[in-house]
Amino acid sequence: MARGSSLEVLGVSPAERPGDDLVGGRIRALPNADQGSLTIQGWVLGRRSRATAIELVNGTEVVGRVDVGLKRPDVAERFPELADARTCGFRMTVKPEGKGESQLLARAILEDGTVTPIESVRVRVSRPGGLRRLLS
Repeated sequence: MARGSSLEVLGVSPAERPGDDLVGGRIRALPNADQGSLTIQGWVLGRRSRATAIELVNGTEVVGRVDVGLKRPDVAERFPELADARTCGFRMTVKPEGKGESQLLARAILEDGTVTPIESVRVRVSRPGGLRRLLS
């Protein structure tokens, strides 16, 4: 991200075509203004197969990938019958390039090879300043 750029999270929304491969999953998008990066964290639980990784995709390009395995006691409490719920968390940090709006899709990679969407986040990278019209 260029010096003087800002990163804004415009919203997080459910995937357009959620499958029935997940018990559930959520993401949270946190801009890191001092580092010019974006942290995506959350949890995901597969229905028939364990979630092993999360990919963050911009269009057709994978811009980040991280293993699932962080402790999530809150999710384990909500789904006590699922052993994977204890370690279904993930966290990744990506650094945007350029400027403009992007729709980033978080998708789960399941142990059986299934790839299924979780949620998407819209972000805007902008540069403050620029040419302004003089008002008199």
